Amino acid sequence: SKSANPERVRSNFDIFDFQLTDADMEQIKTINTDTTVFADHHDATTVELLASFIGKSF
Repeated sequence: SKSANPERVRSNFDIFDFQLTDADMEQIKTINTDTTVFADHHDATTVELLASFIGKSF
């Protein structure tokens, strides 16, 4: 749903109103698995598929 109240709209855009602790940062580091969840750009089949989109309009 949309906010019509200007103060609520400003509040929705205030996304930097927090701080991460060192412990938070350490936990975030463990999330990286060095794998992609989108497409492996090292895989030839994936590269061919993505290349096939060049010049196409969707």
